[in-house]
Amino acid sequence: MDFARRMNKQKLLISLLAMAVIVYSFSARAADSESMIWWELKSDSRDSLTSPGKPKSLVLYWGKFTVAGHDEDIISRAVKSNRAKAWIRSPDGALSEANLSLEKETVVLDFPTKLNLAKFNGLYLVGIHVDAGVKDINLDGTDGTVHYYAKYLIYHQKDDGLKADKPDVFFKDADKIALEIGPSDAPCMGEMPCMKAGCQEALKEHKMKVLYKGGPLADAEVAILTESGWEKRKKTNSNGIFSITPVENKEKENRSLYVVTHKDLSNGQYYCSSLMMYVLKPPPGWMSKAEGFVFWAVMGTGLFVVYVGWRIIRRKRFDRKTMLEFERHKIRRD
Repeated sequence: MDFARRMNKQKLLISLLAMAVIVYSFSARAADSESMIWWELKSDSRDSLTSPGKPKSLVLYWGKFTVAGHDEDIISRAVKSNRAKAWIRSPDGALSEANLSLEKETVVLDFPTKLNLAKFNGLYLVGIHVDAGVKDINLDGTDGTVHYYAKYLIYHQKDDGLKADKPDVFFKDADKIALEIGPSDAPCMGEMPCMKAGCQEALKEHKMKVLYKGGPLADAEVAILTESGWEKRKKTNSNGIFSITPVENKEKENRSLYVVTHKDLSNGQYYCSSLMMYVLKPPPGWMSKAEGFVFWAVMGTGLFVVYVGWRIIRRKRFDRKTMLEFERHKIRRD
């Protein structure tokens, strides 16, 4: 009896280990192999990154991040077969389908377009879903549907733009983008959307969040890849959040690609999602000191104004009290 129980426990342990190997195998393959897609600004649109009013063109890449455009023909075939769909979330919270065009077998998304006029000022979220079909992606003899997702953040502003109050860095729509990653501490979530919503400051801690079907995904493995070759692996906590401190590239702004993978054991489907971010150089040391000096200068000026105001009020009260005493003595004499 005890022998049978031990055998059952061993079988259960082996099954759990095999399951973990399968999940890890998919995570490793999706992050390290040529099995991811991502958005990137078209080369002639790079200057428009810091120009919120200019049109932008995004190019969809497939393959290794450091070797852009490994096989664009795979994506173009998916677009032609209607197995790829893109959406844009506007600052007012509305979702609309995006136009995809093919340029020399490369998938391009232009923004704004006649379909997406970008009439609101603020943060726009671009997302795409590519149904890669049924594959044995982890070579375990089991086929499963493979889904690829890619997101991109665009800040858009124009003089005649309308105000909107529902910016977000997540779609939160499982039917469109089931697996997604985004900044949980994005500055664009305040009253005024930030022009650097798709950027992060180097040498500064940032919090990122992973959602699966609208809810936080715990223990998700995330790969952070940079064009300079720096890589980092992180796992999300119970709230689907992890912290990352991007490294500094002293020569230029560094592109950073966040890639998260997940296998849903309940339906046997595979998911891989990415988000492109730009890592900005940290401000010079003198700027930090200057900011500190300005802060204390403003504080000192404020305290001085408060002190002077308090002295004036106190002086007026003293003079008024003195006049009242004088009037009392004058009345008594009379």
